[in-house]
Amino acid sequence: MLTVKVSLLNIRSRHTKSPGIPLGIAILGGVLKRDGHTIQLVDPLNLEQDEIVRKIVTFGPDLIGISCMTLNFSVAVETMQQLRRQVPPDVIFCAGGLHPTVMPEDALGKLGVDFIIVGEGEIPLAHACRVLQRGQPITPHLPTIPGAAYRDAEGNLVTNPAEVLANLDSLPNPAWKDLDMELYLRPPGFIRGSIFNRVGVVMYSRGCPYLCTYCSSAAMFHRRARFHSTEYMVAKIRRLRTDYHIDAYYFTDETFGLKRSRLLHLCAGLKTVGLPWGCSTRVNLLDEATLHVMRDAGCIHIDVGVESGSQRVRDVLQRGQRQEIFKEIFSICHRLKIRAFAQVMVGCPGETREEVAETIEMLQALRPTYTQVSIFTPLPGTTAFEEYRTQLEPIAEYVARLNDFDIANTTKPLVNLSAMTDQEILESRARILRSMFYNNYINLLTWRHIVFLGKTLAASFFYPRLTWRAIGCAIRERRPEYFIYQLIFNYVSIYNPKQQTRFSLGPFARNADTTQ
Repeated sequence: MLTVKVSLLNIRSRHTKSPGIPLGIAILGGVLKRDGHTIQLVDPLNLEQDEIVRKIVTFGPDLIGISCMTLNFSVAVETMQQLRRQVPPDVIFCAGGLHPTVMPEDALGKLGVDFIIVGEGEIPLAHACRVLQRGQPITPHLPTIPGAAYRDAEGNLVTNPAEVLANLDSLPNPAWKDLDMELYLRPPGFIRGSIFNRVGVVMYSRGCPYLCTYCSSAAMFHRRARFHSTEYMVAKIRRLRTDYHIDAYYFTDETFGLKRSRLLHLCAGLKTVGLPWGCSTRVNLLDEATLHVMRDAGCIHIDVGVESGSQRVRDVLQRGQRQEIFKEIFSICHRLKIRAFAQVMVGCPGETREEVAETIEMLQALRPTYTQVSIFTPLPGTTAFEEYRTQLEPIAEYVARLNDFDIANTTKPLVNLSAMTDQEILESRARILRSMFYNNYINLLTWRHIVFLGKTLAASFFYPRLTWRAIGCAIRERRPEYFIYQLIFNYVSIYNPKQQTRFSLGPFARNADTTQ
């Protein structure tokens, strides 16, 4: 058997520098290492594109796999074109992730890969590597790879039926050691509005059975939920604590706690770990007894999709929840000292200014500890994308604009399906944020956070030039996170000097050093 060398590349958007652990390629890497392959995990968190390409070329892979989404697809195309020019012609290329899954023909054509992996990647990627391990060419074996999409000899798109990974516990530990974990676990760590030292991420389940029109989960997981066992999860979290000294963790599940019996059993195991954690779920899955159990197991934070204060809008989005249950669950969270984070959208189909006022009224009643506001944008793979397809045409142009779209900080809606003007949508988002200003920021003023803020400001005296540059960039580009990143960089540089050159400051700090 030959030794197969595989490079797995995580694609990031140009518009975010969030240092989240690339769990997808780490899990795939763990599977391939278990099968005896040599892997390289590349995450461009702190790298320029030329550096990424140079690392991969130097490694000399037999197969290069990339993971990308619609909002960073243009970056994926540029990276693949550059790689194609610099690696030997016999290197195999494949792509996975949400955009290749929902638009395989688009991805095949623009990325120039040998095949696409539709849906989950563990089984098809392992199968492809076994073919290469036997020294056989990949093209004749594409029809045998579950979930592979490719072009046949006549140029027609062929998509093989996928094989679902039924037993999640069969997965080995992610290949954490093949990532520079200090990039992701350097102090400070965050669970939304709570500051810790080193925060890990874990995934308990895959899939969500709900029908929200703006969510693309069904495209990947077909509304079928699967779970790890409690024993598996507890062992994984203990490993993160032992090997990487995490002091908190966050569940990346789309909808945590889908089955109450499983959740209660999991919480019993998490209680033995003794670390705080956060998650994202739906209010209809919660009640007072469940929240008590979650709090006693360490839960300090819950993300909730509120989306709108208008029942009509929530029904259009197929949220299926009444306002009364939101009020009940948020009230219980406040009483139990669990941070409740609200996610809302503006510019939803048919939404009016009066319905935005309903959202503000509802949020003021809920009193979330933090509120995030986004603009409704139908993405490929969602029900909304198909339902409003005629309003999005020409589709190719709409998707091309999505491929490099800053959905979190856009100054103009990409499409307007509401009963408001573009300007009214932006004003509505600003109105909601202004109405929640006190909750969003006053709630952060705990003694622990005040002490941390004092340390970042004190550290900033040692980096005045970089700090002022960050302030200017934040104002110029209306991106306050650039200033926040700089404050954190100052903190890391002074209190954790070994990490000072590893923190990504954003585009304003390219070629910046730490000298004054």
